Amino acid sequence: MMKEKMKPIIVLMILLISIVSGCVSSEPSVSQTEVIKTDLNTAVTPPTFDWKTSQSISVNIVGLPTIDPVRKTLKIYGSSGTYYTALYLMSDTSKIAIETPSGEKELNLKFGTLELKSAILNGEANFSFVPDTTSTY
Repeated sequence: MMKEKMKPIIVLMILLISIVSGCVSSEPSVSQTEVIKTDLNTAVTPPTFDWKTSQSISVNIVGLPTIDPVRKTLKIYGSSGTYYTALYLMSDTSKIAIETPSGEKELNLKFGTLELKSAILNGEANFSFVPDTTSTY
């Protein structure tokens, strides 16, 4: 009795295996694919293409003179991460050289709770701790 019940299941499994194995596509032969060989010496790029993946940025910081020294952590960062972190004196005016990915267009500066933004123009980003007195409130 058990053999009679197993017989249709075995036939069904063999039929299912043959259908599934017939649906598998074969790998294309070498004659069906086109192989293009090139190397760096023969590669052609548009004249505007830039091979650089990073850029050197000069970060200019104008300090704010204070009566008592104000020292906090200075952090310079962008969309790709943090580029510079150091303990910094707010009254110092300095120029800091950093490397960023070439696609970076803007930098952020954080000094304690103060956060400033600067666009990168001609390899420079400019920040100032001196408040802007030209704006009206």
